[in-house]
Amino acid sequence: MTMERYTRCWHCRGQYLRLVSGSEGYNTNHTDDRFCPDCLEVVVKALESVPTKKPVRLQVLYPTVAMLVSERERIDREQKQKPNLRAGFSFPNFRQVFLNEFDLKDMSNHNFVNEVRYETCKFRYSYWTKTGMENGTVSFEAEVSDDGTIVPWGIQECLFKGMQFIAPDGSVRTI
Repeated sequence: MTMERYTRCWHCRGQYLRLVSGSEGYNTNHTDDRFCPDCLEVVVKALESVPTKKPVRLQVLYPTVAMLVSERERIDREQKQKPNLRAGFSFPNFRQVFLNEFDLKDMSNHNFVNEVRYETCKFRYSYWTKTGMENGTVSFEAEVSDDGTIVPWGIQECLFKGMQFIAPDGSVRTI
């Protein structure tokens, strides 16, 4: 069953018949809920030249897990000392909690996962208690465009200048 609806285009303000459901076998350019087929064609052509980006998580070599753990502890101490005041009321300091993994063969060995945020930079670190922090991993979020260019999110304001990470092509890069 096909459901159709008259919709007004956001750009030209003309009405067009939009196929809301059951559009198999029909022309799919009538299924957009914002633009009529003529305006949608112009938008699609204009966006063809814009490179797309996809988010990736890259492994970091520097800073190390130990540096981030000490920074996380420093941030936690500072947050406990200062009150979180909003509009004259005191609110508790909230923190994101990550699920830790356990080694089923050795239950005393478990995985610590946490994040450290700076102004716009967010690092995630992970390590197992038996292997120690020196064998842990650090990662951060970045964008990779179609041509392979890496655009880290907010790395320019990041605390760790000279940060080293492994790029998707396997090369080691420094920011």
